Amino acid sequence: MAYATAVYSNLTPQLHSDSAIVSINGQGMSTGQLCRLRPQRQPHAEAARHAQPRRIRYPHGSHPRRQDSAASNAQEVLDDHARVIPESVSVSGSSGKYQIVWNVTNDDGKGVLMYAYPHHQSSISSAQPTNLTLASATHGPMKAYIGNMWTLTKPDLSTASWLPRNAAVPKALLQPVTDALDADLRQDWTYDCDRATNYFSGKALQKWALVALISNRPETGLAARPNAVQKLKDALAPFLGNVQQDPFNYDATYKGVVARCRITSGDAGCEFGHTHYNDHHFHQGYLIATAAVIKMLDPAWRSDELNAWTEALIRDVNNPLATDNYFPQFRYFDWFAGPVALPSAAPLTDATKNRTRNPSTSSGPQALGALNQQHGSPLSELTAAKRAGPHRERLLLPPRRQRKHPPNFTPNRVTGIHFEDKVDYTTYFGRTLWEVHGIQMMPMTPALEEARAATFVREEWERIRGAAPENGWASVLWMNQAIVDADAAFTRLQAAELDGGIARAWALYWAAAHGAQSGIAANATQGL
Repeated sequence: MAYATAVYSNLTPQLHSDSAIVSINGQGMSTGQLCRLRPQRQPHAEAARHAQPRRIRYPHGSHPRRQDSAASNAQEVLDDHARVIPESVSVSGSSGKYQIVWNVTNDDGKGVLMYAYPHHQSSISSAQPTNLTLASATHGPMKAYIGNMWTLTKPDLSTASWLPRNAAVPKALLQPVTDALDADLRQDWTYDCDRATNYFSGKALQKWALVALISNRPETGLAARPNAVQKLKDALAPFLGNVQQDPFNYDATYKGVVARCRITSGDAGCEFGHTHYNDHHFHQGYLIATAAVIKMLDPAWRSDELNAWTEALIRDVNNPLATDNYFPQFRYFDWFAGPVALPSAAPLTDATKNRTRNPSTSSGPQALGALNQQHGSPLSELTAAKRAGPHRERLLLPPRRQRKHPPNFTPNRVTGIHFEDKVDYTTYFGRTLWEVHGIQMMPMTPALEEARAATFVREEWERIRGAAPENGWASVLWMNQAIVDADAAFTRLQAAELDGGIARAWALYWAAAHGAQSGIAANATQGL
């Protein structure tokens, strides 16, 4: 925003600055910035000692507005639009575009002045650009636009499906994939999905859902195995009955589906803070994807119950309806900053975070298509494109077109944890290269390629290639590497230790399907 606005009623505002306020004289500060305060009504200035904050008294109902500008030629534009105050915003959309409408007061026909992030600037229309620029904390250089409505176009709509673009396994690789598939089907899926936390249960459920998917889709070239669908349904059944180890509760205060563990144990950190709305987008996403796969493979199975359960989870994380009385609209989707905001009802030491997961964890609207037996919808395609674009531009750091982060940070290739007020090249659970980079690759689904172009994967590999560990992270890194080097990935994934959310059959299928377009089938029998 171009101004900081505060509404005071019978109160006395106090202005504080990191630089000493020696006098109010219209001159710039020692930093070179000029701070201008514009009240809607004439204030009465009150003198104060240097050691005290400056005090300015305003009449009842005043709206003081503060603006910072380092450029003298910006003052005319800033002064001209200072009376127009945005009070709320609404969002609407259709296929390939969406509108942000600022609801304003004191609209004198000149329009609201608002700064746009770089990912807005490449797609905005119906608003007039200015020459005002400002550095944001973590989003890159901003540019100010005039207009009460922004129309933003997203022509690169998502085309991701449940399977890679080349879904068929080359004949020369069928046997290793088939052997892994048979081995996975011998495991006890229900036991594996019966975890103490819904997060790890969800990871296991989606893992087996992808195995069931490739077992029963003819385009894979694999022989059908109907028992995989039954195994998946048995594993999900406790969740439909809400009798898993940590059942869900409905929270009427913040209107959401939360884990019960905090209520019974008093531990605010249980389930990774799920009861305080931390990371619902990730946790619920695994369950939603599992339900969608079952709906595709066996549409009649507990149909009404499955639909209601899944839609409740979707409404919790990414509800598109403003009229829903039980869930807020777009709790985990920030249409302005993008791609996914991670709010929390617990106190935060930093601003809103985005723990840079790959966009496929945002499976709410996309799963609606599966529930309705459709490929997708304008909303699902638009939200997927809205996530993938800013994810590429803001969270990944290709060296040739990076202008949002300092040059000495760019060689990291990924941001780590991206807050609104800082970026930290780390994770919450470790600082190794495979952890910082690997968490941003998960989960391994076709949506990964919409965010991670092959060129970027090669560049990132140069950063982390010597860090591949002998633990479950190896499977994550090699599946990501399969996008550009399917031959090496297929060989490594046959013996690599697996992450708890990756099945051997899916890992080998993924590498084999990518190899169909890179030629590994021709020499597949060598070294297998």
